[in-house]
Amino acid sequence: GVGSPGFLGNQYTVVAYDNITSVTFALTLPIVGVTIVGASYSMVGATPGAIVAMTDTLFVTSAVTAEYTLPIIGGSYSVAPGNYIVGLVESISGGLTLATNTEYFTPLTSWVFFGGNWGNNEAFGFPSTYYMHANFGPFCADPDTA
Repeated sequence: GVGSPGFLGNQYTVVAYDNITSVTFALTLPIVGVTIVGASYSMVGATPGAIVAMTDTLFVTSAVTAEYTLPIIGGSYSVAPGNYIVGLVESISGGLTLATNTEYFTPLTSWVFFGGNWGNNEAFGFPSTYYMHANFGPFCADPDTA
């Protein structure tokens, strides 16, 4: 929420070695002036652990609903088989208006970090998944040369 940084994300199970190249998401009625950064956490058992990758920063300049893609810093991050949380870090300056979806919700796979604690969305009475996803595969800095 406003005045307190947080994190919203979805859990992914990676079944083969791969690369996370970027994070795509939609903001509904974004707040101008907010900064947003994507992050990926490794899982330690059933709880998010350490940050393993970060994206470039989005500086929100428009209040129009839109989709964004932020590249992973360094081009990509190699992931081994396992579970990861990929999501967005909310700035202390404002709320993160990440779009949600209830149709594709799967319990225990959408995560929130708020007030110093991790929890699943449903623990906060919010059974939904986020309209955001990790992009996997080879990184292509210039799609015209691919």
